[in-house]
Amino acid sequence: EVGDLTIGRYDFAERVQQQIQRLTAESGGRISQEQILNAGIPQIILSQMIQEILLNLESKNLGITVSDAAIRQQIQSIKTFQNKNGVFDRNLFTQILRSVNMSEDAYIEEVRGELTREQLADAIVVGAYLPDIMIDRLFEAQYQFRQASMLLISPTAIPVPPTPSDAILEAFYNDNQKEFKTPELRTLTVLLIDPTQLGQNSQVTEGDIQALYEAKKESFGNKPFSEIKPAIIAELQKDKANETAFKLTQELDDKIAGGATLEELAPTVPGGKLLKLNNISRSGLEKGDTFSPHLPKDQELAQEILQAGFVLNEASDTPFTQTKSGEYYMVRVDKVSPPAFPTFAEIKDRVLRLWIKYEQYKAAQNKAEGYVQTFNKGDRKAASMMTPLPLLSLSEASPKVADEVKNVVFSLKPQGTGLA
Repeated sequence: EVGDLTIGRYDFAERVQQQIQRLTAESGGRISQEQILNAGIPQIILSQMIQEILLNLESKNLGITVSDAAIRQQIQSIKTFQNKNGVFDRNLFTQILRSVNMSEDAYIEEVRGELTREQLADAIVVGAYLPDIMIDRLFEAQYQFRQASMLLISPTAIPVPPTPSDAILEAFYNDNQKEFKTPELRTLTVLLIDPTQLGQNSQVTEGDIQALYEAKKESFGNKPFSEIKPAIIAELQKDKANETAFKLTQELDDKIAGGATLEELAPTVPGGKLLKLNNISRSGLEKGDTFSPHLPKDQELAQEILQAGFVLNEASDTPFTQTKSGEYYMVRVDKVSPPAFPTFAEIKDRVLRLWIKYEQYKAAQNKAEGYVQTFNKGDRKAASMMTPLPLLSLSEASPKVADEVKNVVFSLKPQGTGLA
């Protein structure tokens, strides 16, 4: 509902159906429900109807109307309703409306609405005015190219300042305390089971080998049996290993439900690996902001473990879960430490590192501002240190130049310098 006008459910459904019928007639074939949704037809129709309502409200407010003569002239000028001689054909008009399931009165009202909205839109366009500064900016965006050079001053190139007093550091800590807030940390215990370690000594019979060969004979092509036999044995051993691993995880789940711990069970699992992740964040970082070396090197597996470990409550665990690579894992949450603000004494070294970064950044910014001022006053010594940039345009992407730099370039007068 917009103002005192509404979009009825049946009106909306009818408009969607009419659009589908038009598209079907144009394509000459049936349009599936999936194609309708993928094309976003319902959303497009709804957007159109909302826009029409807004324009209708303003037209009503302004008292804009359209005469019956104008509507008749508009309908008769539509080529779809004209015969071969270019003359309006009422029979053709009626036939087409019937094909899209629309009455004559409904179509006339639709045309009336379109003409009313066109009058309003024309009035808006006629009265529109763009300031010269906006015209210049639009022209620059579409047609202008600029050549510029840049001097990059990296904070890391600034000498490390002398170590400040504890009083200065503590004041910096107090002013920027939010920077030192630790995220939620968890201590997790993980048991990993690699099925390949369980199937190394699995025995397969000649009957098993022959049965698999016969079942997949077509996929082996014309290769001799002796050539593909090792691959068949490996596949059978892998299948047996997966079966063994699955049964083992079921047994372990039952033992854990009975009170056994992962620490007790891990030594009994061939190829089992117990991981202890102490005070780790959701992203896998330890307190020193370094990625935990105890997580699996397989990044996908590591992320699965972290995701599982951060949805559980403390003192709870997951059932054994198999990964895409075939491994099984169980995660237990031993401890949950909520987000907190460590004391200055606890993270003094970290505060010092961040203070140094801030000081280097300020020094780099001051140095850059000094170059800008002297350059704009006529001292062009810094020009020899600048690196030419690719030709720049606001209407074209510049993958090697940041948008902030490009915007500064186009905000300057020729031979001017600025800071990005």
